Amino acid sequence: MSLFDVVEPCAFKAADGRAVHHTRPGAMGVEIDDREAAPLVEAGKLVPHVADTAPPTDIAEKPFPDDVTADAVPETAEPEDGDEQPGPHGRRRGHRAR
Repeated sequence: MSLFDVVEPCAFKAADGRAVHHTRPGAMGVEIDDREAAPLVEAGKLVPHVADTAPPTDIAEKPFPDDVTADAVPETAEPEDGDEQPGPHGRRRGHRAR
């Protein structure tokens, strides 16, 4: 059993014994018996599945774009004493639905 990617529409027997017909190619690997897949691979309808091997990016290496520095990012403003803070918005009390 191996994973294969569907390149062209084809029909085959899946690993669990079900007959499967793929009409559209997809990037998701399909598990098929190697003997069942061999003629489809030769016909160019299936290719062996290759997992994504993109190297992980090191986010700590460049936390900001080249043209922006940490000093250029504005700090958040703290509320002043007179500023009213919004409260939670829930149901109105003392009101009944009729």
